[in-house]
Parts: sequence; structure tokens; C-alpha cells
Amino acid sequence: MKIGYNAKFLFGRSGIETYSREIIKGVLEQFSDIEINLITSFNRKDNIVDYFGNKPNMNVLNVLPHDLIIGNIGRPLVRKYDELIYKKKAKDLDLIHFTHSFGFPKIENSITTIHDLFPLYYDCGVDKDYFKKCIDDTLSSSRAVIVPTQNVKEDILKYYDYDESRINVIYEAANPVFRMKETNYDLSKKFNLPESDFFLYVGRYEERKNIERIVSAYSKLRSDIREKHKLVLVANGRDEDLVGLSNHIANNDSKNIYHLTGLDIDDLIQFYNNCKVFVFPSFFEGFGLPIIEAMQCGAPVITSTTSCLPEVAGDAAVLVDPYSTEELHSAMEKIVSDDSLHSELKLASINRAKKFSWANAAKETVRVYKKYSK
Repeated sequence: MKIGYNAKFLFGRSGIETYSREIIKGVLEQFSDIEINLITSFNRKDNIVDYFGNKPNMNVLNVLPHDLIIGNIGRPLVRKYDELIYKKKAKDLDLIHFTHSFGFPKIENSITTIHDLFPLYYDCGVDKDYFKKCIDDTLSSSRAVIVPTQNVKEDILKYYDYDESRINVIYEAANPVFRMKETNYDLSKKFNLPESDFFLYVGRYEERKNIERIVSAYSKLRSDIREKHKLVLVANGRDEDLVGLSNHIANNDSKNIYHLTGLDIDDLIQFYNNCKVFVFPSFFEGFGLPIIEAMQCGAPVITSTTSCLPEVAGDAAVLVDPYSTEELHSAMEKIVSDDSLHSELKLASINRAKKFSWANAAKETVRVYKKYSK
């Protein structure tokens, strides 16, 4: 079987890029009889070979130009060229797996992963008309789609007249490097933090992530709890967007709240392992990967009652209404004040995380390939 992948963008920290890398890696390592064809840009071959290794069943087709090869004004021409290349390569493949639904041509022998639909009904800064066109094109042309949760499947059925049997729910996972381990360096010294317990948030700074409410809920905790448990926000974003977060922190308990950006994966592992509670009250997620990362590191989790988050967290987390500052505040206070509850949630996190693995996700994805390949 010959499978192609869009591999122009693989090495960022976004959930989509993580998903793309892990599925490709899982198929490469477990299915030597499948020929993997990574369709990428001219200058990406060395990076791809360095990451995945020079596998005998992997071909790097570095045939696409960089998006800006002729400047921003030339992007439409580059997209047209990309489309011609994809259609040409598809003729030699059993199937192309587009690992997200943005900007790909309509190809009959393809499947596509749709990670979420919330831009259709939630104003999150995404061009709604463009997003809708991408989803419309995906559903009209792909032989089947893969979604990360039952919640996303239900969204598709709610907004589209689509054959339910062609929607495949395959749960994602966290990188196995996120695990319980001893701290091998002093976080407080490295990041100029006080030596204390702390609440932790990890994720991008976006309105849907609800970070301001974390700050507000934390600021309502008793002063003795805040002195003993700081709040660490690991939130990347554009500088102009982060100004609002800085102002909100300044107007609340700024002396006990710390905002960090640009952490590497080893630092994140240490923060997950050392936090008292992981707080993730997002309004909308397609999967909510940071929850599983935190759980693999044994962190008790607070998350939302909305979108897919109860489905992913199960009964291993404290679920709160993400629109209620009071519910979030109460949950934070209760967990750090009740040692028995804290221990129960820690154990529940470890057990829940075991239900998710990229190896299983890759196996289930290959089942989809076999069902829908030509």
C-alpha cells in the first residue's frame, strides 16, 4: 500500500503538527509494508530524514515550493502549483492522508483529519468563510474523515448532512516523553520563581482558552493559599495579544502570578511533574492535548464541562463550568486543601492517561487506510 501525507509543515508546537508527526511516525514504525510518501517543500528533506530516520519504507518527495518563494503576493500561484503537484502524485498512490483540512485540493483518493469545528460557531479569530469552505471541500471530496473525539463527530453531524459511517473517531495521545520523573534541575532558579507549590496552565493565549478567568479565579483564593501556591501560566502568543493578559495579571494578584513563554519540552515535563494542580478550563477544544500531557506526569486536573473535554478527561478530573469564575475558584481551593482528594486525582490522572497512545492511534488509522484505499 502506498500512502501520501502533506508534510510541508511538521515541526512546530501546534496540535496539528504534533498529530501529523506522531501518526506518520507510528505508521512508519509499525507497518514496514506500507510505503510512506511525504510530500513537502524543496528545503525540508534533511529535517524530515533527521527526525524520522532514513527508513526504507519512507520516500521524501520534496517537490513543493516555499509558500513565499515569490513573495506574499504570489501565494495564490504557489497554492495552484501545490494543487497540481498533489493531483499528479495522487495518481501513483493508493491514498493521500491530509492531516488537517486547510487549503488542500479536492482529491478523490484521500481521507482528511478534521480536528474541530468550533470556528463555525465561535468567534475565535479564524476567517469563518475560509474555514467553512475548507470543511465543505473536505466533506465533499474525501472518501472518509478522521476526528479526534466523539464530540467533533457530533458537530459534523449537527452542521452537515454527512454519512455517519464515514466518520472515524480515533483518539489522539500525548508524546510518551511526558511522564512522571524526578526533577533534575531547580525550576525556581532557572525561571526566577519562588520556591513554592503552584497551579499550572499550558497552552496558547487565545480567548477560547479562558486564561483570564484562571487569573480571576486564582485571585479570589484566600491570601494564605496564594502565598503557598503560586500560579504559573505557560502561554505563548503574539506580543500584541499578550499585552491584554499582562494587564489582567497586573490588575489582579500580580506578585503571585508568573507568565512564561518559549519553554522547551524538557522544561514543560518538569513543570507538569512539579505542579500541584493543572488548570485547563477551555471553552472549546478538538481534543485538549495538554490534559493528557499533564495526566501522564501525574498532575491532578481541573477542566471544563464543555466540548470534548469531559470525553477526554473522563472521571479523572474535576469538571467545572468554564463560564463560572466561582466554580473554578472553588475547585482550585478544594484540591489544594484536601490531601485525600489531591492523591485520588493524581492516581486517577495516571490511570486515565494510559488509555491514550499514538501507537494505537496509528493502528486505527491504518485500518481506515485499508478500508478506503483504491
